[in-house]
Amino acid sequence: MTKQNWIERALNSLDFVKWDRFILDCEDEDILVVFGWIEKDFVLLEFRLGYRQVYLTATSSNKYSKKIAEILGVKHSNCINVKERFNVKWQH
Repeated sequence: MTKQNWIERALNSLDFVKWDRFILDCEDEDILVVFGWIEKDFVLLEFRLGYRQVYLTATSSNKYSKKIAEILGVKHSNCINVKERFNVKWQH
């Protein structure tokens, strides 16, 4: 399976996400970060291409957070609102 097929398979396994943008590490092209949306919640996947590993998943969706980790076979971590942990100003 090619790297592209592997990435497409991972992205398509999350058929409830609307994939939007990506960043490819221009230095060695080993890290791919893909951004998507579930309604108004963000989803981020970081692929380590050399290892064929989904290295990081992040989403603001409480509803789909555990499901994403389960489908991709990665450790689940809760997304915490910045305002709950840090004293920062909220600007629009």
